[in-house]
Amino acid sequence: MNKKNIVIASVAVLFVAVLIAVGNKNSLQRLKNSGDQNDFKKSANQETLQSIEDMDKIMREAVSTGDKTKCDQLTTSITKENCLAVLLTGQATEAKDVKICGQIKPDIQRTVCKDQVVFVIAKDDKNPELCDTLIQEIRIKPCKEAAQP
Repeated sequence: MNKKNIVIASVAVLFVAVLIAVGNKNSLQRLKNSGDQNDFKKSANQETLQSIEDMDKIMREAVSTGDKTKCDQLTTSITKENCLAVLLTGQATEAKDVKICGQIKPDIQRTVCKDQVVFVIAKDDKNPELCDTLIQEIRIKPCKEAAQP
């Protein structure tokens, strides 16, 4: 698995969690008001999964092509920000350039991006001391293990 796929996989988990939380409120409310609760639950789950699949497809296209405008096809500002964050994190990691992370608006995603770039540099350069600069303390130990000469 190459670095780009690792970045996509790690950030995609966060992306999917946000998508589930956001959901499609109008269609879910319509379903809820339409009758049987079992039908509501079944339909709501199917619509949410379909929506997530569509959003995931758009995000993957954006990342694979490097085209930021693909993220604009997403319907909410949260999903657009997540798409852009995944795209930029992949580009920053590939280029080993933490400055690219500065374009990411949500602080937590910018932090994830910066830490990912530092992790990759430390690992590739076999420089475990660089891991001490990671913002997320939980990543320091795995970074040092990966960066051992």
